[in-house]
Amino acid sequence: MNNGRMTINATGLYYRELNRMIREAIAAGKKEIELIGVNGQRYIADGIKERVLIIIDGVPGNDLSVFMDGPTVIVKANAQDGVCNTMNNGKVIIHGDAGD
Repeated sequence: MNNGRMTINATGLYYRELNRMIREAIAAGKKEIELIGVNGQRYIADGIKERVLIIIDGVPGNDLSVFMDGPTVIVKANAQDGVCNTMNNGKVIIHGDAGD
């Protein structure tokens, strides 16, 4: 595993647990975080202010990247409603369809 990169398997994780793991990875200095097995977990990247790359393999739930201020988020599938809701800064790229 690359020191600046981490993969998190989100299969079966409750959204709060997944978001805690993302924040811990950032606090540990990871600059690229890949999430695999994402299936409807909400609030991914919400409130994150660091310049990191988050790659999502799967379909994130509502309010992806809310209040985000800096990260780049790439979704390799569709996304649900509320993408970029009140986002301050950063970039979200969705390789599929998204709700509102």
